[in-house]
Amino acid sequence: MDGKFGKMKREIYWKNIELCIKSGYFNFIAHPDYCCQFNIATTSEWDDLKYKVIEALYSTKTACEINTKGITNIGRPFPDWWIIKELIKKEKTKITF
Repeated sequence: MDGKFGKMKREIYWKNIELCIKSGYFNFIAHPDYCCQFNIATTSEWDDLKYKVIEALYSTKTACEINTKGITNIGRPFPDWWIIKELIKKEKTKITF
């Protein structure tokens, strides 16, 4: 995913995750940053969009699944450790394993 088109697709990915959460159709979201397994949207330039996902999870009280398989595959869970820490900081954020 190179160039402007690739960046736009990654932005759409994160915005779609946020919209899914806000839609109210889902009781939980499973490893929202799964795309990072493929080294997509892993740099800090994507953190603002990831924080919007965190805020959506918190404000809607939607649970976030932590999937530990990523630890074996790429050395970290889904979502990434820093996202898990941010979720834990928020009181009443639901987390499932």
